[in-house]
Amino acid sequence: MVANLEQRTANNNKLILVSFNTKEGMKLIADSYIGNFAGLAKVTAITDRDYQPEIINSSTTDTSFDLFRLSNSKNHLSMAMDVFNPILIFKILSIYTRVKPEACYFISAHPLNPVALVLFRLFARFSNPQVKLFSHIHDVKPHAATKNYALIDLFQSWQIARSDLLVVYGHTLKQMLMTRFKIKPERVLVSLHGVNRVNDSKYHQSSSSGLKYITLSGRLDKYKGIDLFLDAARYFQERHSDVRFVLAGRGDLSEYQDRIDNLRNLTIVNRFLSNDEVDELMIQSFAVLLPYIDASQSGVIPIAYYNGCPVIVSDVGGLREAVIEGETGYVFERGNLSQAIERLEAVIENHELRDTLGKNCFEHYQTNLRWSAIIANLADKMLS
Repeated sequence: MVANLEQRTANNNKLILVSFNTKEGMKLIADSYIGNFAGLAKVTAITDRDYQPEIINSSTTDTSFDLFRLSNSKNHLSMAMDVFNPILIFKILSIYTRVKPEACYFISAHPLNPVALVLFRLFARFSNPQVKLFSHIHDVKPHAATKNYALIDLFQSWQIARSDLLVVYGHTLKQMLMTRFKIKPERVLVSLHGVNRVNDSKYHQSSSSGLKYITLSGRLDKYKGIDLFLDAARYFQERHSDVRFVLAGRGDLSEYQDRIDNLRNLTIVNRFLSNDEVDELMIQSFAVLLPYIDASQSGVIPIAYYNGCPVIVSDVGGLREAVIEGETGYVFERGNLSQAIERLEAVIENHELRDTLGKNCFEHYQTNLRWSAIIANLADKMLS
């Protein structure tokens, strides 16, 4: 899978994918992007030191690529130190000048990104004037509770200013990006968030009579609306004793401990879950509940669709755009517990409705959310 640059002889366009941060959800995206772009171009990937590729690509084409593990994304301090590491910066620049790519695509947030963009643009004047520099913007602004909010926002602002084109998941984020940074619409490409899976889904169109969970999975941060999730669990504890609420993912839940102790219908899995574990949980769920109080988009929604599981989401950021109201799930007003409960009860109590929603979710995945088609569309825009 990892080869020396000189060993690659394929007559393809050359693309550098940069993912200095490949922790948790970003690793899944890196796996998907590297694997699918590698079937369409001659790919060189620059990632962090701990990245272990598990390539997600369902095609039979050659997906070999060059991989350089260089950055340190262990924590915010180590990422900041990378910016002042001249040896690291020299290595990155050396790779760029040797590859001479048609395009560079920064797919994760990291303070090194604007530094690399400045250097890539500077050296392009002398040896690679045709290069196009792309950046994927996952969050138009950091979540409210993010540590080092101001610094992260500053570095991303620099990155946005130094990129030729920007990529976002959905039209809502495009509008937010254009409004905040006064960007012309032609500078922003809209893409879909695909499903980070290579195997066929285990979803089967069958009766929902055996379902038992309401699930919130992923990194467990305060902005995910954990308060409302626990309030919903308390309501259902007295009314639907057969329904269990599941918080599944890594995060600090200490501030909720008193409330958690009083919930008999709550299961907590406080660790990073494997793809198989997430899929098994969703297949057994009435719905995925995402009561976010702050969000740009969510990679949980396409995974739910892959598993034929409806989603019930708050109306923040790009979440509402990812849900087809009444077909793949429902949207409720942020913080409105009664609306969330009303939609949950509809899915739990009406088995025919739940089965129809699940079928619609899976069909939406099959038609729209396969990474191979999404990446092919991006590659056409980047490398044409």
